Amino acid sequence: MLEILEASGLPYEMNKAQNTILMGDTPSRIIFRALEDFERLRGPNLAWFGVDEMTYTKEEAWLRLEGRLRDPKAKQLCGFGVWTPKGYDWVYKKFVHNPAEGYECVQAKPGENRHLLGAVPDFYTRLER
Repeated sequence: MLEILEASGLPYEMNKAQNTILMGDTPSRIIFRALEDFERLRGPNLAWFGVDEMTYTKEEAWLRLEGRLRDPKAKQLCGFGVWTPKGYDWVYKKFVHNPAEGYECVQAKPGENRHLLGAVPDFYTRLER
């Protein structure tokens, strides 16, 4: 996240003690939290959230975050996640097999990862070897 902010030239202030970023040109605050203890996710009103590697988290963590999507100043509320398929788990059921209204899944093949291939063009060739 810090690399993206730096590369974009966006002003921000990192608070390592609170594990937050305060954006310099808006009143927005980005909060970083672990999802293992999902009960600790109660509290903040969120405009959006993102989860990396959802298949390694419990569904209850996603549900707690969804319940926090209620920032009254948000123009649009949104939760998103990324994952590597791990079978027919809760993520598959919720996003692929029978998605609820408002849910959407964008599936991509490994060779479509332009960011990775831009940095390491032979990444998948190496894996095959």
